[in-house]
Amino acid sequence: MQFIDARLYGAWLATGSIVAILGLSDFGMFSVITQRVAVAFGKKDFVNLGRLINTSIIIAFILSLIPLVLGLILMQYIPGWLNVEAENVIQISKAFLISSLSTSFMMVSYGSGSIFVALQKTKLLSVIEIILGIISIFATIIFLNKGFGLLSIPLAMLLKSVILSISNYVLLMIWKKKNLISKNTYFDLLFFKDLFSQSLWVFIVKISRVLTSQSDKL
Repeated sequence: MQFIDARLYGAWLATGSIVAILGLSDFGMFSVITQRVAVAFGKKDFVNLGRLINTSIIIAFILSLIPLVLGLILMQYIPGWLNVEAENVIQISKAFLISSLSTSFMMVSYGSGSIFVALQKTKLLSVIEIILGIISIFATIIFLNKGFGLLSIPLAMLLKSVILSISNYVLLMIWKKKNLISKNTYFDLLFFKDLFSQSLWVFIVKISRVLTSQSDKL
């Protein structure tokens, strides 16, 4: 390959399995959040809807820390697990850490995105994702030509995830300000406990699917 060593790129692809597992740290909560918000929205229960939205946003921010923390812990072991050559250890470790950070930002975007799905406001989000996908491709090309090598790929992913998380959050706040009469913004601990218990089975299904799909790469 012109910009990235083939062996280094192969090691990078192998880290994708680990990053995919890090993405499971939402514990299936976003699927349950979508369901609960949709029910409240369908009933036009705007008081409860406000609590659900605010609690869900806080949950998303908390969960987003998990991939980053795990990435910081695992980055020192990744080169050894993948038998990376000494000259590529630093680069593959940095690439993995950036991917972990990107996963954290994507989790923030999923938090607000799952709410938009429940509110049936997905058209704008789809357009934004398409535009950011194109931007990500061009960003990768620019980074490669600037000499970032392997880091070009996770850096472009990080750029996309940061913009997506910010745009989703801003759009959700705009919708909330226009449509919710209630200004109730507190964290609903009972909802969180119920959400966690309900998401357990969703999490088990998700982790089995990911492990099955990634088993040939582990």
